[in-house]
Formats: sequence, C-alpha cells, structure tokens
Amino acid sequence: MTDKKRTRRRKSDEVEDNPFQKAIKRIWKGLAAQTGRDEADVKYDLLLEMIEKGYLPVHKADQYTNILDTWSRGNVPPDWTILRFLAEVGYLRAKLPDSWVEEFLIAGNYPREAIGPILADLRAENAEIDRGLLHNLPQRDPSRFVGRQEEVAQLRRLLSPDSNSQAWVITVDGIGGVGKSELVLEVADQLRQEYARLRRHERFQAIVWVTAKETGLSDSGIITRVHRRTSSLDDIYTAIARVLGRLDILEADGPTRDDRIHEALAGTRTLLIIDNLESLKDETVLSFIREVPRPTKVVVTTRRRIDVAYAIRLIGLADNDAMTLIEREAALKGASLNEEERKRLLTLSKGVPIVINLVISRLALGLPFKTAVQYLQHPEYDLYRYALEDSVESLEPSEAAYHLLLALALCAGDASREALGTAAGLDGDEEQRDEVLVRLESLSLINRDAREDRFAMLPLTRFYLRSRLAADPELEQRLFQGLAAFYKRLFAADESANPDRYWQSIRGAAQAEALLEKEWATLRDLLFRLHEMSNYGDLLTLGLALIHPINYMGPLEDRLALCRRMADVARAVNDPVEAWLLSDGMGWMYYRLGRDDDFLDVLNEGRLAAARHAGMGLALTLADLHEAYLHIKQGHMRRARALLESVTEQVAAHRRANPTEFIGLLLGSRLADRWSAYYQALGEIEQASEMLKESVALRELSGEDMGSTHYNVGRLRLLAGDLAGARRAFTGALNYPQHQKYRTLARYGLALVAEQEENWPEAIRQARQALDRAEQMGLEEAAEIGELLARLSAFE
Repeated sequence: MTDKKRTRRRKSDEVEDNPFQKAIKRIWKGLAAQTGRDEADVKYDLLLEMIEKGYLPVHKADQYTNILDTWSRGNVPPDWTILRFLAEVGYLRAKLPDSWVEEFLIAGNYPREAIGPILADLRAENAEIDRGLLHNLPQRDPSRFVGRQEEVAQLRRLLSPDSNSQAWVITVDGIGGVGKSELVLEVADQLRQEYARLRRHERFQAIVWVTAKETGLSDSGIITRVHRRTSSLDDIYTAIARVLGRLDILEADGPTRDDRIHEALAGTRTLLIIDNLESLKDETVLSFIREVPRPTKVVVTTRRRIDVAYAIRLIGLADNDAMTLIEREAALKGASLNEEERKRLLTLSKGVPIVINLVISRLALGLPFKTAVQYLQHPEYDLYRYALEDSVESLEPSEAAYHLLLALALCAGDASREALGTAAGLDGDEEQRDEVLVRLESLSLINRDAREDRFAMLPLTRFYLRSRLAADPELEQRLFQGLAAFYKRLFAADESANPDRYWQSIRGAAQAEALLEKEWATLRDLLFRLHEMSNYGDLLTLGLALIHPINYMGPLEDRLALCRRMADVARAVNDPVEAWLLSDGMGWMYYRLGRDDDFLDVLNEGRLAAARHAGMGLALTLADLHEAYLHIKQGHMRRARALLESVTEQVAAHRRANPTEFIGLLLGSRLADRWSAYYQALGEIEQASEMLKESVALRELSGEDMGSTHYNVGRLRLLAGDLAGARRAFTGALNYPQHQKYRTLARYGLALVAEQEENWPEAIRQARQALDRAEQMGLEEAAEIGELLARLSAFE
C-alpha cells in the first residue's frame, strides 16, 4: 500500500469514528497534554495500572496489541466497572469537561440513570483534589531515605482500605535510631504526593503528625528538642483540630471535646501518626488509640510494643541497602571511605542508620576512620544511652528478664528459647521463660525469627550488654556455665574417660549438621572461651561431640584450630584422646587443605601420642591408613599398597576379636574406601566399585550416614561411562538430607550426568543449586562447579 493510500485510509478512519471512538481517544490526548508525554506511553502506563487494580488480567501486559488500542477502534469494554474507571481518568486526570463524561458513558451503553450520580461523585472528588490533602507533615529530604521496600509495602497494604487485615492501629517498633520515624514519614510522603492519582476511597483526606520525641542524637551528643512536643492527649486533640480546621474542638472541653474529636475523625478519613509513643506519660492516649473511629487509622512509632494486632518490627537495613546509605551519606557530607572501611562500617553498624550517620559525620569533621569508629567501643557513648539505656534500665538487675537478656548477649549469634532458658536458670519454668521473652521483644531489645523460633539482637545491643556483663563477673560466669551445660546436653556429650569417645559423635554427625549450622557461631565462641578459661574438662567433653559434625559442615579452618587447642589440652591432662585428635582431627583437615607436609608431621605427632598410652593400637592403624591415602594422591602406589595390606591385617584381626565393635566397623569402611581410591588411581574402576560396595555394607552395620559413599559410587560409575548407574547413586546420596555436603556434591554429580546426556536445562539447574550451597558451606569443590556452569552457559 502506498503512502498516499495509507494517508487516505487514516483520514477515512477519522471521519468514520463512532461516538465511543471519539470519546475514548480524547482520554489519551488529554492525558498526553496534561503530562507532556507521548500517547503510547500514557496508554501503556494506564494499562499497567488497570492490571494492578484488577480490572484486566496480567497476561494483557504481554500482548503485542494493547487492549486500549482495541477500544480505540470502537470496541466497547464489556465491563461497566472499566467504563466507570475510564470516565474517572478522563474527568480527573485528562481534565475533560462534564459534557464529555455524559457522551462517553452514553456511547459505552452505560445505564443512563446512573450517569447523573457518577458525574456528581466525580465533581465532588474533583473538588476534593483541588482542595488537596490536609496535613502538618514536617519537612524532610526524601532522597535520603534508603531501602525498607518490604516494610514500606507492608505499611501501605495495612493502610489501604482494600486490605483484608482491617488494621486500624499499626505500630512500627525498634530500638532508638533504627529508622522508625523515617519509615512512617516516607509512607506519609508517598500518600501526599500520590494524592491526586489515588482512587477516592484510597485517599486519606488528612494526615496528622504528632511527636513525643524529647531528645535527638547528633555527633556532639544527646540534644534536647527545642520545638514544642506532644506530651498529652490534649496535645493530640489540638493537632487534629488544627489540621482539620475544626476550631470548635479547641473551644470545647471534657466529654464535649471527646465527642467532637470522635465526630471529626469519623467524618474525615484521617491518618494519625504518633511518633515516640513510649515518651508519652498520659495513659489516656492508649485508650484513645484503641477506640479511634473508622475510617481513621493510627500509626505509632515506639521502642516498646503495645498490645495491638499489627506490628512492624525494624532491625538494621539489608546489607546492600546499608551500603547504599553509607555511600550516599559519605557523598552528601564530603566524607571519604575506602572499600575496606565501608565494609568495616557495614559490619559494625549491622545496617542501623544512626550508627552509619554518626560515624560518617565524624569522618566529615576530619577524623581518621579508626578514631571515628572508636566511639562505638565505649559503652558510655551517648549512642547507647539514646538507643538502649531506657529500655534496659526498665529491667531489675535481679529479675529473670535481665538475666535472660544477658544470656543472649553472651551468644555470638542467635539462640533458641531452650538455650536461653537454661542459661538464665529457667530450665524448669517454660511459662516464665516464654513470658520473659515476649517482654524483652516488646522492649525492642531482642528480635524473634518466627519461622525458626530463634532470638537475636543487634550488635549495638550486644556490645552494650556485654559491658554490663563485664561489670558483674559472677553473673557472667553463671550464665556462661548454663550455656555450656545446655550445649553438652544438646549434643549428647560423652563425659567418660574412655579414649575411644572421640568416635562417638560420628554416629550422629550427619544428623547434627543442620543443628550445628544454626548454633556454630555461639558454640565456636564458647569453645574458645573454655580454652581461655582453662576449663579443660568441658572443652574436651563438648568439643569431642562436635568434631565430626564440623567436618560435615565445611569450616575446615575452624575444625583445625579447635582440634589443635583440644590436642594441647589432652596432652596437658594426659588424656589419650590426643592421639585421635592429631591423627584424624587435624591430620584429615590438613589432607583436605592440600597441606601434605603438615599432614605427615601431624600423623607422626599422633603416633608418638598413641605410643605414650596403652590400648591405642587402632590410633596407629588409622595413621597408617591416612598416610596410605596421601601416597595414592602423590602416585606412590607401592608404598600405598604396603600400608593398605598392613592395615588390612590389623583391621581383620581386630574385627575377628570384636566383630560388632563400632570402631572396627568404622575403620573397615575407611579401609574399603582407601582400597577403592587405590584401584581407581590404577584405572581399575570395577574393582574400585566393588570396594565401595563393601564400604556401604560396613556403614550399614555401624549405623553411619552413607551419603558420602553413595556419592563416591556415583563418581566411579560416571568414570566408567555408566550414566544410569551414576544417576542412581547420586540420587541415593540425596536421600540422606542431614549430610548437606554430599547432597551438594551429589547435585554436582547429577549436573555432570545431565551434561553428558546433553540435557542442558537439567545440567544448569542442578549445577546452580550445587554452586549456591557449596559457596554457602565454603566447600573447595565450589570452584569446579563454577567451571561447569561456565561451560554450560553456552547452552542457555
């Protein structure tokens, strides 16, 4: 078709437009004129808005032809709700006249008897928009608000009249300086800016802001607020009356004033924001909040929760948002931080805005970073008084709540309610323990993860409370011993003098892995502290119960450091367990880290330790078995075979005398594993597979987890080109959910199988899952998995 014909067709179309086409096209033109944007852009934004409001299904956004174009060609929407919405857009946003509303709705076959009321409603709404939002919101710089997208969305949902929650009173709580006021002001500011665009029933007609905040915190210390603050219910009434323009309320008193406030709030959809509720001493304020009439809603910021149904708890910003705040504030204030300093501030602040702002303000004054952050190391610093002291001081030093709070401060990470209750001496009183936890949470001193039912506190809070612990060493020691007792019970520690007790934790090692992963931060700190305190008995008892579960988790350096300390202790107290700790505990870690010389040195240390005690022959056998594995790795096959044959005789003799004894079965399975490695190194894959079958049988007898063995079988079947067998074995490893390391490696194996089958989507899926978990656990195989994903990227 020529350009001339196209021009004729377009002119013809304009001539032939029916009344609905003409009316609806005026919406697009009017919106474009009002906004200064292209018609195509305003139509697409309107389409997305209609999908968001539920007028259109989501898939309409993906269609090549915009449904609004379909309507522009004269197709009338079948839904009167859509026609009503479009009339609203044309009248209120595109600024089309009253006559257009009638023409548009008549052309769309809208019931004529309903058009008059609709037009009257739109006129009233237009007058409301022209009048604007009534408010007394303070001035602020919205560009300095960072993050909190989830909390903003949650608060917006709770404030919406469409919310199923029907929340009329909402609290935003947290410690001082965490950003409660800023969050609420950000949402209020959004509602103010979007006032004209919101549907009428979504709008607040008035927003009333009152603050009871008495003090603030600057880089020079705590400052008393100069401007008039709210201190009573009368002050709140006055603020409401002034914003709503109801001078009659100011003139009344007593019950008459109460009635007029109730009438004003019932007749005007109002958002009442009360900042720093805990500073108000007037008890009638709580009664007023609970009885506020619909459609008014109340948002309260507080350090202490009140008994309302809806609460938003604020902790520090997410890491990426905190880093954005650090960079933004540094740029704004002219402070300079390098990458290492930014990361250090992120760690110290844990995303609490007030900490970030104070440190950067000090940097802007010209202080070096080290000096600027030193203030955080002083518990008497005004920051702690401002953010925490009032809440902590509300607890009596002798009461259970104070002790339980300090028990959590002792923990390096989060903790279960059982651990805290035992440490605080509430082990036999679960009801009191749980009531105390609720009270501490209501004071914003601790935070509960509802999904895991575990409790944590901000680093800011922990540092301050540890300074209090240091001032009461007797209480600190009692709480510490309570924690140690809990963990010894949790991990079934063997307190006997049996030198073979080193191996007892291997029976439940895989099952303990998930539990240990949650507890490791606190346990690591506790174990090293036991060493510093020369509490050798508890260190060996608890530490031996954890050696093998740590191996399953993957923090090799942690296990190495712990085993070294425990071996030193065992030598000091002449405990034969030293031989096991050296030969297996440290030796195996050196092997996995590729430190071959250290591996051989520590094996010889273990042999010397075993020789100092009677009945330690199996420790010598294990040292030989480990050394054989190193020779296989280095290609010294003759020396490896000689050691394996010697160990085979020793293990066979022990098992003949002790056929069901656990350590004999365990060494037998390890011996079969080493023979398998030996035959694999020689390229005899089937023989290697046979030895692994023997390992599986022995592990079944000893009750060990078999995830690792199934993984190794899968690896051998893959080498043999038996993809079906490899898949079966790797899938078998997935059936041992407690052993996360080998579940991860099994997914890697399944990715390799899928790669050979050229099943690229499956290979990529399994490899991604494996890499995510391997990186979380710090597994050395993460690099190999990353290389596989890089290869597979060509097939995405």
